[in-house]
Amino acid sequence: DACEALHYMNEDGECASCPDGTKCSSVGNELGSLWVKAGYFRGAVESTTVDPCTFGEVACPGGNKTGNKLCSEGYEGPLCDRSVWESYFRALIKVKINSL
Repeated sequence: DACEALHYMNEDGECASCPDGTKCSSVGNELGSLWVKAGYFRGAVESTTVDPCTFGEVACPGGNKTGNKLCSEGYEGPLCDRSVWESYFRALIKVKINSL
């Protein structure tokens, strides 16, 4: 049987309340396919933990993904809190300083 709206079927086959930060207003939600709201991060398919993103909707557009796949282009890491561009510019500055 499918779980009612605002609930999902957990790994034990039981219905549980959907975590904050997820969209599950339809019937038949499952843990592995929970939709994450924009501005939130979920680290793994089997995780019930959904946290607010450090940089909000800019870094975390939401969707049916987990981990880095949930991050916007240019962001990565837990909570999509690392900017790929920031890492690039830090490395570039190091190279410039070391070449002086």
